[in-house]
Amino acid sequence: MIFTHKHRIGFRIFFTLFTLLLIVLSVGLAFAVSININNKNIENFILEKPSLPSVVLDRNGEVISELVGVEQRTLLEFNDLPKYQVFALLTREDNPFFRHNGFSVRGFSRAVFSILKNGNLDGGGGSTLTQQLAKIRLDNVFNRSIFTKLEELWEAWQVERQYSKQEIFQMYLNKVNFGHGAYGIEAISNYFFEHSARENSAAESVMSVIQVARPTLYSPFRNPSGAKKVQRRVLDQMVLNGYISAEDADKSFATYWLNHDWSRDGAENVHSARKRDDKAPWFTEYVREELKNLLYGTQDPYKDGYTIHTSLDLNYQAAADKFVLSRLTKVRDGFKNQSNAKKELVYNQFSPIISLMGLVSNIKDIKVEDKAKQQKEHDYFNKSLSPQIRLLSLISGINSLNSVSQYSLNESKDTLDNQIETALITVDNTNGQILALIGGSKFEYTNQLNRVLNPDVQISPGSAFKPLYMSAGISSNKLTAGTHFTDKPKTFVLDGAEPYTPNNYGGHWYGHVLLRYALNKSLNIPAIESLEKIGFDDAISRSAALLGITDPSVIRRKFDRKFPMALGTTTVSPGQMVRAFATFANQGKANDPYGIKFIENQNGAIITHVEDDMLQKSYRPENQIMSAQDAYIMTSILETTKAPGGTLNYGWRTEEKYGIGFNGMAIAGKTGTSQNWKDSWAVGYSPYYTTSLWYGFDKGSNTLGQNNNGAVLAGFVWAKYMAEIHKDLPVKQFFRPNGIIERTICAVSGDLASQNCPDTIREVYKTGTEPTTFCEYHTFVQEARNETIFKIMDLIEVEISPDQNILNSIKMETDFFENSEPESNSDEDLSIDELWD
Repeated sequence: MIFTHKHRIGFRIFFTLFTLLLIVLSVGLAFAVSININNKNIENFILEKPSLPSVVLDRNGEVISELVGVEQRTLLEFNDLPKYQVFALLTREDNPFFRHNGFSVRGFSRAVFSILKNGNLDGGGGSTLTQQLAKIRLDNVFNRSIFTKLEELWEAWQVERQYSKQEIFQMYLNKVNFGHGAYGIEAISNYFFEHSARENSAAESVMSVIQVARPTLYSPFRNPSGAKKVQRRVLDQMVLNGYISAEDADKSFATYWLNHDWSRDGAENVHSARKRDDKAPWFTEYVREELKNLLYGTQDPYKDGYTIHTSLDLNYQAAADKFVLSRLTKVRDGFKNQSNAKKELVYNQFSPIISLMGLVSNIKDIKVEDKAKQQKEHDYFNKSLSPQIRLLSLISGINSLNSVSQYSLNESKDTLDNQIETALITVDNTNGQILALIGGSKFEYTNQLNRVLNPDVQISPGSAFKPLYMSAGISSNKLTAGTHFTDKPKTFVLDGAEPYTPNNYGGHWYGHVLLRYALNKSLNIPAIESLEKIGFDDAISRSAALLGITDPSVIRRKFDRKFPMALGTTTVSPGQMVRAFATFANQGKANDPYGIKFIENQNGAIITHVEDDMLQKSYRPENQIMSAQDAYIMTSILETTKAPGGTLNYGWRTEEKYGIGFNGMAIAGKTGTSQNWKDSWAVGYSPYYTTSLWYGFDKGSNTLGQNNNGAVLAGFVWAKYMAEIHKDLPVKQFFRPNGIIERTICAVSGDLASQNCPDTIREVYKTGTEPTTFCEYHTFVQEARNETIFKIMDLIEVEISPDQNILNSIKMETDFFENSEPESNSDEDLSIDELWD
């Protein structure tokens, strides 16, 4: 059947009349049945609390960040809106808004006809702002039919009955989705333009409202060319409507694009943008994860507007970022230059030789000159051209260019394993509260592994591990600070294992040493002999307790019962190490690190008090890992590492150059370097705080190099950072409990000093563990020397009177001794075994 023009007109008239009749019947029926229910629903919808982000505060009340979920809303009053924001929305969505009663017959009929003809609303929605507000309440954004349109019409009529036009306009702008995770005009303005909607220009007002129909389709960051065209079209329409002059529209448009940030990432949203501006992104992410265990049921940190009080100190965090990350940049540059130098050596020296060999032997695979050139071109593309191509894609609107730039992104991901990383955590000794946290280098999409607190992190601590198991020897009285060792080459044999022959750093051997000095110099033979004295069971049990590892299966898997364990082959995280050393500082009582103190709701009521819970937990008997006396002895030993020759002394040796100093503040700690110099550690404490710092590689077998060992790299940065955060604190010394005594001992044998001992020191002991015998070593040396002298005198027939001292007689024979050349000029260079020989 062919419809004539008259038929079509008749059909439209019939359809319009039918639609109006249907509307009247539907509205009347709905009004009769549900007027009371809908009035209540509308009132609840208008008065309901909007989704508000939670605020994360540091311990001084400073804002660290906001926790933003899918929605982020900030409310504005109608009178706060600039006039162009109102005009832009009217022009784009509903120009007769202030003249109708919430319903447009023409628009509604057009929508119904589109549904009947096409099965969708491609012909236009025909909704007023009031109807769109009703659609949000009914959650009909993706459910569009005749019945939903009728439902929206009823809701819109209810809204118009109860609220003024200004209130409806205000509610709409505060609730509508603008894309990029921003709900509300204030949120999208802050995200797009980095200022409040109160300051929006005409062009900015238009850019925000064109997001409403299809969020992000015309995003200025994802589709700048499309957004620019629509923005210009709406501005021209505002000129036609008399809302703005043509001159002002042109000026605002030109200014907008002149100042547009073409480098912004279109894949970002409000959530990720907040991370970018976060003052402590690693800590905020930690808080976000902790809230999953602290909030229950319908409690939502992204909507309920909690105030989260934390222990972080933003001043300390800024110091950590300053020293740790700046040093990381320098180390990365050095590693990169070293790698490039190796490549250049291959390109410039070996490539021509290999290519010549390829020509002579006619082997194509080793003609590498072209490959070397291609590699250089490849590097240039990744570093220089790719970002420019992406920028060109955004400006020109040629999306295909963007796929080309992704090539370098994929390539860069392959190099992550070769990237030097870092991690730092500072805690309060007395309670474990986290004061500063760096989980890695820059926090971003490709780097979110928190190397401080993630239990899956596996980093070898090197010699920084030694104090953990040695403390078991102090507790069991098998070791004291004055226990004697002989540092010389030795092979250790364990049933079922290969013989183990360790070396010292630098290949030096020190002969007779006491435990204090051995740990000060990080000597390996005394460390393994200490492990032998303690026994694997006690050493592992104590180390696990200090690290906070309680699962027996994890303990069995993590601690390898072999001698290399004594040198720090067990893998740990910086968070575990800071817990262990803070236990020494806290008189033997362990505290688990935590960062959230308490949480308040919008009314100021505390809903979770983590600080109280952690305080109660600290009183558990198992948290007292060692006695206060044991902890003090370990602290006293670890204080020595700051002394000349100690592994933490590097920073202080350069005090004049770098201004590092603690002005008398007590400091103790230990550095560590893993095998092949892959990891550089420094862990230590003052009477106030403990800090664990690490540099190294997540994976692979790369090396930081000998010049970046624990003392030089981590130890130096650790000292600078700790000096910075202590500069305004009163000077304190470590608490000395009762039950500690001092004795003057021989610096060589560790026994009570006799008059024959050339070098003596004052050493601390737990009462009952102090030495009780005098040094026989130097007495024996003196007697052996005297006997030798008498024999020499007999040979040369020198007589002495009974009242003459042997030492005076030795001086009489100076010519004899001056002409001789003994192998050693120090008794301490001889071992006890060598003396017997």
